[in-house]
Amino acid sequence: MNYLTVALLILVPVLSSCSLIDNDENIEVSVFDSESELFQKHPYAEKLELTIEESSEKSVSITYVLGNRVSGDRLVATGSNTYIWPTPRDVQVDLSYPANGQQGAVITFFTVVVVQDTKVGEAFLISGGIGQRSIKVGIVAGATKSLGYNCQIYGR
Repeated sequence: MNYLTVALLILVPVLSSCSLIDNDENIEVSVFDSESELFQKHPYAEKLELTIEESSEKSVSITYVLGNRVSGDRLVATGSNTYIWPTPRDVQVDLSYPANGQQGAVITFFTVVVVQDTKVGEAFLISGGIGQRSIKVGIVAGATKSLGYNCQIYGR
């Protein structure tokens, strides 16, 4: 077993149970072990519509969108990260804006591109949304060994 494998085996359980905050980007991120945790914590979550799905031999790229760009809006938050696990697992990533209870802009448009190694995935609006000053979206991926996301939020 090489040092990278040992580091991943130690780091992966830590990542899967902690909250990470992208202070530069103003988006709070939490990673969970399963979709059921989403519904236990947020029973009224609404499923987001899938807008674009592209796949290659090794990965699937899925885009989820809420709202529309409007005149005068601006990019108020971005966030991205990639997680890798040694074996397939069900995971959930929560994206929250604004981070740390700050005052957010009025949200006009939300988009997140998710890249994973299976087509099993969904996204849910947990709270807030378009026309509000906060948003929380849960991204769920099933039986995946990797999950990456790139999120952009526009507002005014």
